[in-house]
Amino acid sequence: YEKGSKYYALSTASLVITPALVVLPNTLTSLGNYAFGYCDNLKELRIYAADDETTSIIGKYAFTDNTALDTVQMDFITIIPEGMFYNCDKLVRINNTEIGNKDVFGYVIKSIGIGAFYDSDALLNPFTESVSLTSRITYIGAGAFCGIDLMGGVDGTNNAIKYTIYLPQGLVSLGVSDGGSYGTSTHEYVARNAGAFENVNNVEKLYIYADVTAIGARAFAYCTELTEIYSLSEAASSYMFYGCTGLVNNTFVETTDEIPNSSKVYYTKDASNRYI
Repeated sequence: YEKGSKYYALSTASLVITPALVVLPNTLTSLGNYAFGYCDNLKELRIYAADDETTSIIGKYAFTDNTALDTVQMDFITIIPEGMFYNCDKLVRINNTEIGNKDVFGYVIKSIGIGAFYDSDALLNPFTESVSLTSRITYIGAGAFCGIDLMGGVDGTNNAIKYTIYLPQGLVSLGVSDGGSYGTSTHEYVARNAGAFENVNNVEKLYIYADVTAIGARAFAYCTELTEIYSLSEAASSYMFYGCTGLVNNTFVETTDEIPNSSKVYYTKDASNRYI
């Protein structure tokens, strides 16, 4: 609500009457946890931050479960906080007018919090090759993209379209939980215990670059269509490819021209039948 010229945090409760459009001005000083959570009618969101520092005032799960939200514009926002768009299953992409309405993943965002896009089914592939080259992202939290569908569809011969994920070339930490408390929130518990790209449909190839030094558990678990992995990183984790039935025992990818000097990457099954 407005008090003088300042905007204060909404309480952590659902709005009884939800608007179709929410515009957050650059005078915003605080937005509480779950502030616009469960707003079933919210279709469009615009956030006008004054500068990069404004990001820190957005609380956790601020727009969680906005199941009608399909249009988001964010200017000057460089950090997507924990659970910001959790289960926003009509959200396709996020634009930024400062860069000519281009997708923010390739130009603006530096950090993506735990569970930020968990189960947001309609999200376009956030990491194409061109995005990877220009991205500023160094951190992707646990469960950040768990369960997204990558706009699954069929090609001209009615076969499911397969996608390639190129992780950002400056990415350092992938899917590592911060170990923070989650109280009684089911959302926070689920996100912290999920892999960054767990159960993502239609991913066929994966590229991991050299700057990645930490990978959380289950990072790509149950990506059942995944068949090829190219990597310059030596980082790995437990259950990293658990349930990836497209990978066979002793799967490896030879050095390729697509990632020069990439090493062989081995993933074998242990006694518990998990890929490591």
